[in-house]
Amino acid sequence: MSGSDGVFTVAKGRVGHYAGLPAADDVLVGVLLQADGLEDDSVLADHDTLASVLSGGNAECDFTGYVRQVLAGVAWVVDDDAGTADGSVDVIVWPSAGGAHNNAVGKLLICYRPAAASTDEEIVPLTFHSVDVETNGSTVRVRLPSGFVRVA
Repeated sequence: MSGSDGVFTVAKGRVGHYAGLPAADDVLVGVLLQADGLEDDSVLADHDTLASVLSGGNAECDFTGYVRQVLAGVAWVVDDDAGTADGSVDVIVWPSAGGAHNNAVGKLLICYRPAAASTDEEIVPLTFHSVDVETNGSTVRVRLPSGFVRVA
């Protein structure tokens, strides 16, 4: 497994804002990074855009059938008693992942995409999560059991 989970510095204190924006076509997207060449978490966390993440030596997955996934079931739940707010998403699925071309996956990024035509320079990375899977043509499912972020 590659490092741990974390919040990108640029998104600290703003994840809930991004997760709850009601614009016409803004969404959260799941982006997978290859395990080989991943930056340390402390370095990864300092990127301000997806373009910066991908220019830092980190490689986006390119296995057969890979696409960035628009996240479904995004929820932001505030617990006043506990003094927390949790962001969660449904299970993220890449069907028939790999086969002809495979990757060792090291990280899942949750990113905010402001519009369908956004460039990587406009996409804001919010959180990163360790993933340890090698694609082989089977379905890849990523479940974040405690949600993708907790703010306390």
